[in-house]
Amino acid sequence: MEILKIAYRSILRHKGKMIAIAVLVLFGTFLITFGQSFVDSVSYYSEKAIRDNFTGDLMIYSERSKDKPSPFSFLSPLQTIQNIDDIENVLYKDPFVDCFVPYTQNFVTLDFGMEPVDAKKENKAEDDTEDFSMNIIIGMDPVRYRSVFNNIDVLQGSFFGLADNPEKTKHDDQYISGIMIEKSVADLYEKKYGKPIEIGQQVTLVAFTQDGSINATKANVIGIFNHRAFKRVLQGTSLIDMKTYSQLFNFVGFETSSLSETMNQALSAENEEDIFAASKVDFTEHIKFDELKEVKLSGYTMIAIKLKKGITLEEGLEHFQKLGPQYKFKVVKWNEAAGGLDKISYTMKIFIMITTTLIFIIVGIIIMNTLIINVNERYYEIGTMRAIGASKNFVRNMFITESFIVNLFGFLVGILITVPLNIYFHIKGMAIPKMLSEILIGGGKLYFVLTPSPYILGILIIVIISILATLYPVSIATKIPPVRAMSEKI
Repeated sequence: MEILKIAYRSILRHKGKMIAIAVLVLFGTFLITFGQSFVDSVSYYSEKAIRDNFTGDLMIYSERSKDKPSPFSFLSPLQTIQNIDDIENVLYKDPFVDCFVPYTQNFVTLDFGMEPVDAKKENKAEDDTEDFSMNIIIGMDPVRYRSVFNNIDVLQGSFFGLADNPEKTKHDDQYISGIMIEKSVADLYEKKYGKPIEIGQQVTLVAFTQDGSINATKANVIGIFNHRAFKRVLQGTSLIDMKTYSQLFNFVGFETSSLSETMNQALSAENEEDIFAASKVDFTEHIKFDELKEVKLSGYTMIAIKLKKGITLEEGLEHFQKLGPQYKFKVVKWNEAAGGLDKISYTMKIFIMITTTLIFIIVGIIIMNTLIINVNERYYEIGTMRAIGASKNFVRNMFITESFIVNLFGFLVGILITVPLNIYFHIKGMAIPKMLSEILIGGGKLYFVLTPSPYILGILIIVIISILATLYPVSIATKIPPVRAMSEKI
């Protein structure tokens, strides 16, 4: 108790330097707690945006695929999931699954069958940079897509003819086939042709199929929409139903179970030699086409799964990893499926944390130098205390106590500033640069997440810095020879 009084009086005698140290600690505290709150909020909303809009909690893909799936890596050569029926039947009954949706993505060319305005009026050559040759499309079942992801805003028309409320059509398998045009594509159309796209307008989709051939199919424009998250990343990405997708990429076929054994052997052969080597294969046998059943739509490359509440990612991952070999699929967590986007977000968060740490290290060095100056200026005082009987431990404890009081004061004031600010951004949100917002959280304001972790981290770092910054000055103070200190002042 006595040492507290002495430390307090000492702080009052040297209040100028002590205030400077307190301000530095205040700044460091604010930097750590506010910066960590920012990072925690970015992490939370980045994960939420990706999981709620594009990947689900887990993502299933074919075991034949060499690369991992990602709704943001449009050039990934993912293999189609061949046994989609079996996997879907398992997922419908699986106690771990809340809901799921198979989907795929590819490139198409959009042909509206019209002449550009410039070419008609001014006889100019068409600008090759403003065409529809590299449009990304996502193929999916509209009903199930809406049951898992509600990630678009319909600007015109409707979402494949379904009701605005996804819950109303969750179990309805009736929808209108066609294409939903993303707004940037609609804007380009209006610029190029001098008029807006009309709902019901017909467009020809042209694409390369898996066998390298070119195929085309017609589709009606049934809506124009905006992506709610990652608009820059998904710019030019439109939606089509899986019926249209399968027709375009030749994924419609027939079930061969009703064919004879010899015909099935021929159809399953891997090369010409295997087909014609067996003379027993009779190609003249009659095939009753009216008895053949159409294969359920294939062409899916990914299945996004949302787990039921209470089931962790690790539990879900382990569960489906066990099922994978049986049903010939692989499974990854959302962050692996997010691909480069999650890596960019993670890199930005690491950069912010490193920057914060470096600044605070500098703050710690400044605090240490200030304390050293304080010790040097109190050279005579310390020597006198030693001469009248003060031990090294007493001197050491006095300086540590002074440092603790000052640092605690700076920390508490820093917290008093940070907490209201964090609460404000939790309610009102923080406006950050549009491009940065798109990369980190998918767009929009950043609403702070209120958690104790930034303040716990702040306490730990302040304590560590305070101890480290005090050790060297204290070691100087305890090494001062009493006789010399009383005979000279520095």
